Amino acid sequence: MIDLNRAKEIANKKLEELGNNTQIQLAIIDDEIVEFENGWLFCYQSADYVNTGNFGALISGTAPLIVDKENESVHITDTTMTEDFYIEKYNKYRNDPEKFQTEIHNVNVMEE
Repeated sequence: MIDLNRAKEIANKKLEELGNNTQIQLAIIDDEIVEFENGWLFCYQSADYVNTGNFGALISGTAPLIVDKENESVHITDTTMTEDFYIEKYNKYRNDPEKFQTEIHNVNVMEE
């Protein structure tokens, strides 16, 4: 089982990958980390916003990441539901990542 520091390393590595794709440096919002039974949920924003609080540096579409405590896997959620929703679905479908992704994205289709 990993600790929070290791989970943050994993999340930061994923954010670096995402940032490289978008040319925006991303950073975890430490005050918004949520620990739950099977992992941690990490919210993030542009590093400029996290470091300065400059509202002009806010970016949209920052779907929280989940890092699993046991297997160190990273899962990108979505932006339309609450953090509790994603945690509940992750706990339920943790052993079936494909089903987890299907469940969190199907709810968005059903509501349109």
